[in-house]
Amino acid sequence: MKRLGVVILAGLGVACTDRTAASISLAPPPLITSRSEVGLSAMALGSSGKELPDVPLSLSVAPDSVAVITQSHGLRCLTSGPAKVTAQSGSVTRSAPFRCELVERISVPDKIELVIPNAPLVPKVVPYDEHGKPLYDLPLRFTIDQPSIVAVKGHSLEPLQVGRATLRVAIGDVQASAPVIVSRKVRTEPLELRDGARFNLTLGQGKYEVQIRVRAGSKPDGVTAQWIGGGADCEDHAEAQEFETRCTIADTGSLVIVNPTTFGLGATVEGFAVVYQVP
Repeated sequence: MKRLGVVILAGLGVACTDRTAASISLAPPPLITSRSEVGLSAMALGSSGKELPDVPLSLSVAPDSVAVITQSHGLRCLTSGPAKVTAQSGSVTRSAPFRCELVERISVPDKIELVIPNAPLVPKVVPYDEHGKPLYDLPLRFTIDQPSIVAVKGHSLEPLQVGRATLRVAIGDVQASAPVIVSRKVRTEPLELRDGARFNLTLGQGKYEVQIRVRAGSKPDGVTAQWIGGGADCEDHAEAQEFETRCTIADTGSLVIVNPTTFGLGATVEGFAVVYQVP
Protein backbone atom coordinates (compact mmCIF):
# COMPACT_ATOMS: atom_id res chain seq x y z
CA MET A 1 0.00 0.00 0.00
CA LYS A 2 2.79 2.42 0.78
CA ARG A 3 4.35 1.78 -2.60
CA LEU A 4 1.01 2.51 -4.34
CA GLY A 5 0.72 5.81 -2.47
CA VAL A 6 4.11 6.89 -3.71
CA VAL A 7 3.07 6.13 -7.28
CA ILE A 8 -0.13 8.12 -6.91
CA LEU A 9 1.71 11.11 -5.46
CA ALA A 10 4.26 10.99 -8.28
CA GLY A 11 1.43 11.00 -10.79
CA LEU A 12 -0.13 14.01 -9.15
CA GLY A 13 3.22 15.74 -9.24
CA VAL A 14 3.45 15.21 -13.01
CA ALA A 15 -0.09 16.51 -13.44
CA CYS A 16 0.75 19.66 -11.51
CA THR A 17 3.94 20.14 -13.51
CA ASP A 18 2.01 19.83 -16.80
CA ARG A 19 -0.26 22.69 -15.68
CA THR A 20 2.64 25.00 -14.98
CA ALA A 21 4.41 26.87 -17.79
CA ALA A 22 8.04 25.93 -18.22
CA SER A 23 8.43 28.19 -21.27
CA ILE A 24 6.33 30.32 -23.61
CA SER A 25 5.94 30.21 -27.39
CA LEU A 26 5.44 33.76 -28.69
CA ALA A 27 5.37 34.79 -32.37
CA PRO A 28 3.88 38.20 -33.23
CA PRO A 29 3.73 39.23 -36.93
CA PRO A 30 7.10 40.90 -37.56
CA LEU A 31 5.45 43.68 -39.61
CA ILE A 32 1.94 45.08 -39.24
CA THR A 33 0.74 47.57 -41.88
CA SER A 34 -2.92 48.01 -40.86
CA ARG A 35 -4.86 49.39 -37.92
CA SER A 36 -7.02 46.27 -37.99
CA GLU A 37 -6.54 43.64 -35.33
CA VAL A 38 -4.09 40.87 -36.20
CA GLY A 39 -3.70 37.50 -34.53
CA LEU A 40 -0.98 36.85 -31.97
CA SER A 41 0.45 33.36 -31.55
CA ALA A 42 1.16 32.92 -27.83
CA MET A 43 1.06 29.66 -25.87
CA ALA A 44 2.34 28.29 -22.57
CA LEU A 45 4.50 25.16 -22.90
CA GLY A 46 5.08 22.43 -20.32
CA SER A 47 8.43 20.96 -19.37
CA SER A 48 8.05 18.42 -22.17
CA GLY A 49 7.45 21.19 -24.72
CA LYS A 50 3.78 20.30 -25.01
CA GLU A 51 1.29 23.14 -25.41
CA LEU A 52 -0.79 23.98 -22.35
CA PRO A 53 -3.94 25.59 -23.76
CA ASP A 54 -5.60 25.90 -20.33
CA VAL A 55 -2.76 27.91 -18.81
CA PRO A 56 -3.55 31.65 -19.14
CA LEU A 57 -0.97 34.18 -20.23
CA SER A 58 -0.68 37.81 -19.27
CA LEU A 59 0.07 39.90 -22.40
CA SER A 60 1.40 43.45 -22.67
CA VAL A 61 2.95 45.75 -25.27
CA ALA A 62 5.69 48.35 -24.83
CA PRO A 63 5.46 51.11 -25.69
CA ASP A 64 1.66 51.03 -25.42
CA SER A 65 1.48 54.22 -27.49
CA VAL A 66 2.47 52.15 -30.56
CA ALA A 67 0.16 49.14 -30.13
CA VAL A 68 -2.23 47.50 -27.68
CA ILE A 69 -3.49 44.03 -26.82
CA THR A 70 -7.13 43.55 -27.87
CA GLN A 71 -9.86 41.84 -25.85
CA SER A 72 -9.46 38.75 -28.04
CA HIS A 73 -5.69 38.70 -27.27
CA GLY A 74 -4.63 40.02 -30.66
CA LEU A 75 -2.54 43.06 -31.60
CA ARG A 76 -3.76 46.40 -32.89
CA CYS A 77 -1.32 49.11 -34.02
CA LEU A 78 -2.04 52.71 -33.05
CA THR A 79 0.84 54.40 -34.87
CA SER A 80 4.00 53.55 -36.77
CA GLY A 81 7.10 52.46 -34.87
CA PRO A 82 8.94 49.55 -33.21
CA ALA A 83 7.48 47.73 -30.22
CA LYS A 84 7.67 44.47 -28.34
CA VAL A 85 5.05 42.18 -26.89
CA THR A 86 5.60 40.31 -23.62
CA ALA A 87 3.80 37.19 -22.44
CA GLN A 88 3.99 36.07 -18.79
CA SER A 89 2.83 33.05 -16.83
CA GLY A 90 3.94 33.07 -13.20
CA SER A 91 7.69 33.66 -13.15
CA VAL A 92 8.12 32.68 -16.82
CA THR A 93 8.23 35.53 -19.38
CA ARG A 94 8.94 35.81 -23.07
CA SER A 95 9.26 38.94 -25.23
CA ALA A 96 9.35 39.35 -29.01
CA PRO A 97 9.78 42.46 -31.19
CA PHE A 98 7.52 43.61 -34.00
CA ARG A 99 7.05 46.78 -36.00
CA CYS A 100 4.01 48.81 -36.98
CA GLU A 101 4.21 50.53 -40.37
CA LEU A 102 0.74 51.96 -40.85
CA VAL A 103 0.08 52.71 -44.50
CA GLU A 104 -2.23 55.68 -44.93
CA ARG A 105 -2.13 55.87 -48.72
CA ILE A 106 -0.32 54.48 -51.75
CA SER A 107 0.98 56.83 -54.45
CA VAL A 108 0.75 55.46 -58.01
CA PRO A 109 1.31 57.15 -61.40
CA ASP A 110 -1.62 58.89 -63.10
CA LYS A 111 -1.08 56.42 -65.93
CA ILE A 112 1.47 53.77 -66.79
CA GLU A 113 2.60 53.48 -70.41
CA LEU A 114 4.22 50.25 -71.62
CA VAL A 115 5.71 49.63 -75.04
CA ILE A 116 6.17 46.30 -76.82
CA PRO A 117 8.92 45.03 -77.19
CA ASN A 118 10.48 46.99 -74.32
CA ALA A 119 11.64 45.22 -71.17
CA PRO A 120 9.30 44.92 -68.15
CA LEU A 121 8.78 48.16 -66.25
CA VAL A 122 8.77 48.72 -62.49
CA PRO A 123 6.26 51.55 -61.93
CA LYS A 124 6.92 54.14 -59.24
CA VAL A 125 4.66 53.05 -56.38
CA VAL A 126 5.28 54.46 -52.90
CA PRO A 127 3.27 53.82 -49.71
CA TYR A 128 3.11 56.62 -47.11
CA ASP A 129 2.33 56.56 -43.39
CA GLU A 130 -0.07 58.85 -41.52
CA HIS A 131 2.66 61.51 -41.22
CA GLY A 132 3.37 61.58 -44.96
CA LYS A 133 6.60 59.64 -44.56
CA PRO A 134 7.43 57.23 -47.42
CA LEU A 135 7.68 53.59 -46.41
CA TYR A 136 10.01 51.24 -48.27
CA ASP A 137 10.49 47.48 -48.54
CA LEU A 138 6.88 46.70 -47.69
CA PRO A 139 5.15 43.61 -49.15
CA LEU A 140 2.95 45.39 -51.71
CA ARG A 141 0.61 43.17 -53.71
CA PHE A 142 0.26 43.90 -57.45
CA THR A 143 -2.68 42.57 -59.50
CA ILE A 144 -3.87 43.35 -63.02
CA ASP A 145 -7.43 43.06 -64.34
CA GLN A 146 -6.34 42.09 -67.88
CA PRO A 147 -3.59 39.46 -67.56
CA SER A 148 -3.66 38.78 -71.32
CA ILE A 149 -2.52 42.40 -71.90
CA VAL A 150 -0.09 42.88 -69.02
CA ALA A 151 1.73 40.27 -66.94
CA VAL A 152 2.65 41.01 -63.32
CA LYS A 153 6.03 39.67 -62.26
CA GLY A 154 6.65 40.67 -58.66
CA HIS A 155 6.58 44.47 -58.81
CA SER A 156 7.28 44.72 -62.55
CA LEU A 157 4.84 44.89 -65.46
CA GLU A 158 5.47 43.11 -68.76
CA PRO A 159 3.51 44.24 -71.84
CA LEU A 160 1.99 41.34 -73.79
CA GLN A 161 -0.36 42.90 -76.34
CA VAL A 162 -1.80 46.28 -77.32
CA GLY A 163 -4.64 47.29 -75.04
CA ARG A 164 -5.68 48.84 -71.74
CA ALA A 165 -5.68 47.42 -68.24
CA THR A 166 -5.85 48.53 -64.62
CA LEU A 167 -3.12 47.94 -62.07
CA ARG A 168 -4.23 47.50 -58.46
CA VAL A 169 -1.76 47.84 -55.61
CA ALA A 170 -2.69 46.81 -52.08
CA ILE A 171 -1.17 46.36 -48.65
CA GLY A 172 -3.30 45.64 -45.63
CA ASP A 173 -6.56 47.61 -45.93
CA VAL A 174 -5.14 50.26 -48.28
CA GLN A 175 -5.50 50.06 -52.05
CA ALA A 176 -4.72 52.21 -55.09
CA SER A 177 -5.14 51.74 -58.84
CA ALA A 178 -3.67 53.16 -62.03
CA PRO A 179 -4.58 52.78 -65.72
CA VAL A 180 -2.07 50.91 -67.88
CA ILE A 181 -1.75 51.62 -71.61
CA VAL A 182 0.15 49.19 -73.80
CA SER A 183 1.32 50.20 -77.28
CA ARG A 184 3.52 48.47 -79.85
CA LYS A 185 6.48 50.09 -81.58
CA VAL A 186 5.88 49.36 -85.27
CA ARG A 187 8.72 51.12 -87.05
CA THR A 188 11.19 53.99 -86.98
CA GLU A 189 11.77 56.07 -90.10
CA PRO A 190 14.81 58.38 -90.42
CA LEU A 191 13.96 61.79 -91.90
CA GLU A 192 16.21 64.04 -93.99
CA LEU A 193 14.10 66.57 -95.86
CA ARG A 194 15.44 69.46 -97.91
CA ASP A 195 13.44 72.65 -98.30
CA GLY A 196 10.06 71.71 -99.83
CA ALA A 197 10.64 67.93 -99.68
CA ARG A 198 8.09 65.46 -98.34
CA PHE A 199 7.98 61.92 -96.97
CA ASN A 200 4.99 59.57 -97.27
CA LEU A 201 4.48 57.13 -94.41
CA THR A 202 1.96 54.47 -95.51
CA LEU A 203 0.18 52.39 -92.84
CA GLY A 204 -2.43 49.64 -92.86
CA GLN A 205 -5.55 49.23 -90.77
CA GLY A 206 -5.14 50.14 -87.11
CA LYS A 207 -4.89 52.96 -84.60
CA TYR A 208 -1.55 54.76 -84.62
CA GLU A 209 0.44 57.43 -82.88
CA VAL A 210 3.43 58.92 -84.71
CA GLN A 211 6.09 60.82 -82.78
CA ILE A 212 8.13 63.19 -84.94
CA ARG A 213 11.39 64.86 -83.90
CA VAL A 214 13.51 66.95 -86.30
CA ARG A 215 16.22 69.59 -86.13
CA ALA A 216 17.50 72.16 -88.63
CA GLY A 217 20.82 73.21 -87.18
CA SER A 218 20.35 76.47 -85.31
CA LYS A 219 17.23 77.41 -87.31
CA PRO A 220 13.64 76.96 -86.06
CA ASP A 221 12.51 75.20 -89.27
CA GLY A 222 10.34 72.12 -88.71
CA VAL A 223 7.89 69.89 -90.58
CA THR A 224 4.13 69.64 -91.00
CA ALA A 225 2.06 66.43 -90.90
CA GLN A 226 -1.18 65.61 -92.76
CA TRP A 227 -3.15 62.36 -92.85
CA ILE A 228 -4.54 61.28 -96.23
CA GLY A 229 -7.16 58.55 -96.59
CA GLY A 230 -6.81 57.78 -92.92
CA GLY A 231 -10.23 57.62 -91.35
CA ALA A 232 -11.44 58.75 -87.93
CA ASP A 233 -9.79 60.98 -85.32
CA CYS A 234 -6.86 61.99 -87.53
CA GLU A 235 -4.80 64.89 -86.23
CA ASP A 236 -2.94 67.02 -88.74
CA HIS A 237 -0.18 69.20 -87.31
CA ALA A 238 1.23 72.61 -88.16
CA GLU A 239 4.97 73.18 -88.60
CA ALA A 240 7.01 72.21 -85.55
CA GLN A 241 10.20 70.40 -84.66
CA GLU A 242 8.68 68.03 -82.09
CA PHE A 243 5.10 66.75 -81.94
CA GLU A 244 2.81 63.71 -81.88
CA THR A 245 -0.08 62.93 -84.19
CA ARG A 246 -2.74 60.20 -84.09
CA CYS A 247 -5.06 58.53 -86.55
CA THR A 248 -7.38 55.52 -86.76
CA ILE A 249 -7.01 53.96 -90.21
CA ALA A 250 -9.92 51.90 -91.51
CA ASP A 251 -8.09 50.33 -94.47
CA THR A 252 -4.93 52.04 -95.75
CA GLY A 253 -3.75 55.57 -95.17
CA SER A 254 -0.67 57.77 -95.33
CA LEU A 255 0.92 60.40 -93.18
CA VAL A 256 2.58 63.05 -95.34
CA ILE A 257 5.48 64.78 -93.58
CA VAL A 258 6.59 68.00 -95.32
CA ASN A 259 9.43 70.45 -94.86
CA PRO A 260 7.58 73.62 -95.97
CA THR A 261 9.38 75.51 -98.73
CA THR A 262 10.88 78.93 -98.16
CA PHE A 263 11.43 79.69 -101.83
CA GLY A 264 14.27 77.19 -101.88
CA LEU A 265 16.11 79.00 -99.12
CA GLY A 266 14.94 76.92 -96.14
CA ALA A 267 17.17 74.62 -94.13
CA THR A 268 17.35 70.84 -94.43
CA VAL A 269 15.72 69.13 -91.46
CA GLU A 270 16.96 65.86 -90.01
CA GLY A 271 15.37 63.57 -87.47
CA PHE A 272 13.02 60.60 -87.27
CA ALA A 273 9.40 59.45 -87.11
CA VAL A 274 8.51 56.63 -84.70
CA VAL A 275 5.24 54.77 -85.34
CA TYR A 276 3.32 53.10 -82.49
CA GLN A 277 0.18 50.98 -82.65
CA VAL A 278 -1.99 52.18 -79.78
CA PRO A 279 -5.22 50.94 -78.15
